[in-house]
Amino acid sequence: MGTIPTTADTANAQANLNNIIEFNTQFYSYGNTKILNAYALLPQTDNQDLGLQIGLNLLTSAMEAIGGVEGFEGALAGNFIAAMVAQYATQTPPSLNGEFADLISRFEQTSLQCGSDLQEIYVNINEDWNNTYTGQLITPFQTITITGNVSDLATPNLFPSQDDPMFNTLLEAASYALDQSIWSVLLPRFIITEYQPSTEYLTSEYTEQDMENNATGFYAAHPAYYNTWVYEPANKSKNDAYWETQSNLGSGFSMTNDGSLNDQACDYLFIDAYNGVIINSNGLFDREFVFTSLNIPQTTHTFNH
Repeated sequence: MGTIPTTADTANAQANLNNIIEFNTQFYSYGNTKILNAYALLPQTDNQDLGLQIGLNLLTSAMEAIGGVEGFEGALAGNFIAAMVAQYATQTPPSLNGEFADLISRFEQTSLQCGSDLQEIYVNINEDWNNTYTGQLITPFQTITITGNVSDLATPNLFPSQDDPMFNTLLEAASYALDQSIWSVLLPRFIITEYQPSTEYLTSEYTEQDMENNATGFYAAHPAYYNTWVYEPANKSKNDAYWETQSNLGSGFSMTNDGSLNDQACDYLFIDAYNGVIINSNGLFDREFVFTSLNIPQTTHTFNH
């Protein structure tokens, strides 16, 4: 048997729900903007439904992210929304069962369903008090099981009202996480090409710092690239040297060009040049993460010398 809420519990929960419902409503327009921007920059056409799970991932990633905002003590609220939406994967509302024309429509309907369910909980707070929601949180960085309870919302002032500056701060944080999720879905449509053979840089002429500086300078002119190198000590057949390998993100190498992703998309995407050298603090991902952790298909092109 579940717990019975007090009058204060239900009043607090409904106040929090009212603010969460308003947040979800406003966040929808933020989401539309990010989806349109991603397709325009890459550039691709939003002309197909990417499926139920992708729509859930976009919204749950955004809502869970607000729990990490500095100064916000309502992580339970973000977790609750994310868990409720994540459960749609196993208990799918009829409104999300069909096929949609594009991703933006899928996201819209997912947001509307979330708003509808939040409103239902608000109206039936006593009946729903002991409801628990569970599902998979799938972000570009992790996949974990999350659980949220309606009773979690009983904490007073758990979620700010729209006239509180924190409300807009949370919108910005959720929007950024959504942006990361969108790009993590679209980037695997491209390919990472590693170019061989590697290039030799003698340690008698180049230091580790030189290699880092060279990479940073190279990215300024070729932002879609990622340079890595390994040090190999001298032996009978090799010099003491760094061996550098270059890779680029894009449509793939051809005889006419290297297929690199356009500069505007790269400027928006990458936080850093070489590791830790920030070029855009508002970028979405570190360069190394894009090239190693977003499950982008990889291939190798070998130049014949």
